[in-house]
Amino acid sequence: MTGRRDSTFRFCILLSFAVFFAATIPALGAPDVADIMAVVESFQRLAVLVPDVAGEVWMSDAAYKDWSQFVGQLDDHAIGSAVCFVHAVPLAGESDNGSPYGGLYSPWLGMLLLFQLDENATTITSFSLLQVTEPIKATADPVELSMALMASIEAGSSAFEGVGVPGGDGDRSTFVARVGDYDKILTGVYSSESPVGRTVEGVLGRLYTGDFAAPLSLLKGEEEYWIASLTPIWFASGAGFSIVALASTASSFNLVWLEIDEADGGKVESVSLIRLFDSVKTRGGEES
Repeated sequence: MTGRRDSTFRFCILLSFAVFFAATIPALGAPDVADIMAVVESFQRLAVLVPDVAGEVWMSDAAYKDWSQFVGQLDDHAIGSAVCFVHAVPLAGESDNGSPYGGLYSPWLGMLLLFQLDENATTITSFSLLQVTEPIKATADPVELSMALMASIEAGSSAFEGVGVPGGDGDRSTFVARVGDYDKILTGVYSSESPVGRTVEGVLGRLYTGDFAAPLSLLKGEEEYWIASLTPIWFASGAGFSIVALASTASSFNLVWLEIDEADGGKVESVSLIRLFDSVKTRGGEES
């Protein structure tokens, strides 16, 4: 969802997030990494809903004008442009000249979104994009996916540290193209008319109501906020099965992997809890 919104909708969005954002605005004084990170994470959470309004809230007038024109190119890829922010890794640092800057790295796209901030780290004054690596490819194994994601995140972190002074148009056309491809991948998952879409909708409904029947019992005991904010961020299909990955802005390194048996009415055969840089645990059927 991008582009200018009507005034009523825009007012409701801004009002809904006013209290949350007020709690995350850095205090006056010399900014530190935590101050920069607060802005980046707040921008990320709002960009999941409305990328255009995220820019209006956190960017200077000049930066927002540029951002609004840029995300306007993503109007035809509403799902991809929103979901690419869900499982992005927030980053913060200082450039070579001491200016604060931040970033959001999407391992699914292999793209790094960079933000230059003002001296107080309260406003984004410009943004740029950097192509780091190739997008994540389909895989039929949660460990393989974990390895691919960790390698991509490490590459994104290294690229962020080596930026120096963020700026320039960077790889905007590449970003738009990759978001378009990402949108095509996710469309079926977000459609209640598709079998996999109905299965995922049912799984999320069970999780939201606290139904952790096997193999979802693997997730019992996880933080309620994280479970309630899980969103489909990846889809792949093979011979008679589908793989769907879920993630949340509440954690950059935790994901849920669902293996769905298409031949058995969309039954969830197994669930894996992926903790990047830590562990992968899988549960199938009634057994752990």
